[in-house]
Amino acid sequence: MCNLKRYVLIAALAIVLFVGIGIYFLAKLYGFFDSPLSPIAQSDIPQVLHLSELPVIPNSLDIVTVEKYDDGFTSPFVKIQYKDGIALKMTSKSGTYKDMELENIQIDGHYIEWYRSNDKQVYSTKFNHINYSFEFAPNLNDQVIDYLKSLK
Repeated sequence: MCNLKRYVLIAALAIVLFVGIGIYFLAKLYGFFDSPLSPIAQSDIPQVLHLSELPVIPNSLDIVTVEKYDDGFTSPFVKIQYKDGIALKMTSKSGTYKDMELENIQIDGHYIEWYRSNDKQVYSTKFNHINYSFEFAPNLNDQVIDYLKSLK
């Protein structure tokens, strides 16, 4: 009788193990574990953001990478990384930055939401129906202001 319980327990554990492995491989097959950011060409930005034409991209000559995020649930966005360490997030929806101090300012005619923490700042503004959020270290403030001024 004791051996029967042991065999039933081993069989149940084997079934759970095989089902778990099956679920893992099925999730991997459908990209569940893939990185949410994937590289794209600048010319693909309108498709990701559901636009008819390429939006204004500040200092496009200084771009290192262009990546998209589209999980099918939240609003897709494009993240552009510049040589100087500034990151631009472009999306059709505005977002907030938790755990950062917020101040509303104006720079060169653009209304800016200025988010600050000890090590990072974000200037977020809406231009041509796209939300531009520049993430940068505090010492790069002048470069970001130049980027904002190019949004015309």
